[in-house]
Amino acid sequence: MGADTSHTKLACYSGAGFMPALTEAAEQNEVSLIGLNELYEPVPGNTNPPAKDDLSQH
Repeated sequence: MGADTSHTKLACYSGAGFMPALTEAAEQNEVSLIGLNELYEPVPGNTNPPAKDDLSQH
């Protein structure tokens, strides 16, 4: 008996966009697409922005 993965959803990350088939799957709630906007958008309620040292190393 293994872990219940019946509610698991695939997540795809991209800095260059997604193919139409993936976009269609996301519209059907079959996959989560995470682009740069979603990855780097501020988290509501987060009052701790990254330190300057953290930003300069990327």
